[in-house]
Amino acid sequence: MAKSITVFVDNDLYEEIKAVARARGMSINEFVNHALRKWLQEKIRNWQ
Repeated sequence: MAKSITVFVDNDLYEEIKAVARARGMSINEFVNHALRKWLQEKIRNWQ
């Protein structure tokens, strides 16, 4: 079951995220989910 997390970013980072998401044909939500999942999985592996 999916859970919800709210992420606050400044305007500059938001615009970067929006540009990259559009370039990849993804919604902002899809891109952030993908990027955050990859980043968190790497951090979790390094902490174990």
